[in-house]
Amino acid sequence: NQSALSMASFLSGLTKRRKSPQQLTSLALQGLHGLTQSRQEGGDEDQRAKARTQLAKRMHQMKVVLYGDEENEVEEGRCVDLARALMGVDGGSSGSSQDAPIVQLVAYIENLPFEVRKDLSQIYNALVRRELAGFPDFVEAHQGQLIDNLVMYYHKPDLALVCGAMLRENIRIPALNVLMLKSNLLWGFFLDYVHQPIFDVATDAFATLRDLLTKNKPVASQFLLDNYEKVFEEHYKVLLQSNNYVTRRQSLKLLGELLLDRANFDIMMRYIGSRENLKVIMNLLRDTSANIQFEAFHVFKVFVANPKKPPEIVRILVTNKTKLVAYLENFHTEREDNQFAEEKQLLITTLASLEMPPASEATP
Repeated sequence: NQSALSMASFLSGLTKRRKSPQQLTSLALQGLHGLTQSRQEGGDEDQRAKARTQLAKRMHQMKVVLYGDEENEVEEGRCVDLARALMGVDGGSSGSSQDAPIVQLVAYIENLPFEVRKDLSQIYNALVRRELAGFPDFVEAHQGQLIDNLVMYYHKPDLALVCGAMLRENIRIPALNVLMLKSNLLWGFFLDYVHQPIFDVATDAFATLRDLLTKNKPVASQFLLDNYEKVFEEHYKVLLQSNNYVTRRQSLKLLGELLLDRANFDIMMRYIGSRENLKVIMNLLRDTSANIQFEAFHVFKVFVANPKKPPEIVRILVTNKTKLVAYLENFHTEREDNQFAEEKQLLITTLASLEMPPASEATP
């Protein structure tokens, strides 16, 4: 009995010593404010080091609340309490969007040490993924302070990958996916972020763009259909004709994925009915890069395999038939891929059998 009482007393002591989610959030904010004020006011290094240590410790403890570790199991109640505390709905802030702890942490992510940034990313992602205390609704209501800021960090190479992971977690939630598609944020990916000169940043931006356009298919397909001209005629063509190798390759790969997805059938039919699109893809088929040639092949085959090719498409293919067949016969012959070989042979056979449409059907 005595030992049982001692154990109960020990466990009770542990519980009392364990900081509540509200306390962890408050202490983390103290560390953040100490760090940012010290930077702004030119405080000494000791002050900054103390603030960094405080912030890192509390952020790590928050992560343990959400993910657990060897000594701590995840408790749903504490997770919900932490989400509420970070949203500022349990006191400790005035309740304005700027004061919400998670908003402050994202706003000052540039000032955080590397490990703290990673912890913040994991905390944010857990809140979104598990929809704790309605966190996705909070993100939607605070788009300007959260999503907009995360997107803008693609301009900062040391933040891009961490913030990109947070953005992609948002995209898993259909309502947030719609929000990002319908805002002007999407066009920044086409015009700017995927063109970043640093390979890892451009690749990460493409991963986010891909998720935006593919993760929630009903949402994305309807958006692409409603905005076809702006997406494919205004912006996508620029990606495909970019001087940047990464941009050309990644955009071709994504285009192939979009066109071959059954959810995008109407989009595919519209895209492969355009002679301008066919010309762009035929040029990419002869790109100096073997990888780009290969990705272009997977888009080109959709034009050729279409059983309802418009006369203007048939005319271009027939006009270039001899050159195309000769080119395809020697195209990537070293590739040991049975499916590719079969597809290539089918294209050659289909092209060889094409005939010029009647003059009455030809495009003037």
